[in-house]
Amino acid sequence: MKTQYKLFIEIANLIVEKVKQYLSESNSLDEETFVWVDWDARCVYIGKADEEHKGDKIPISEFIFEEGNTRMPDYDLIDTYAATEWRSHRE
Repeated sequence: MKTQYKLFIEIANLIVEKVKQYLSESNSLDEETFVWVDWDARCVYIGKADEEHKGDKIPISEFIFEEGNTRMPDYDLIDTYAATEWRSHRE
């Protein structure tokens, strides 16, 4: 159980880092940008909708909190996703 909990935390942290990277490189939200979460390899990728990567494909906008001109990772949604999905990817 402890290892599985670590997986949830690891994936959540990887998603946060990728969202931060995207926000620092982008001036606007792009509806064609997605995050792929590969639970088996413990990797998170960012790419365009037409790219192919292994794992769950989620629009990056799902993980971004926007208030006025401020954009940041939506920590609550990222944690909720990771906490919910790790159960289907247990070792």
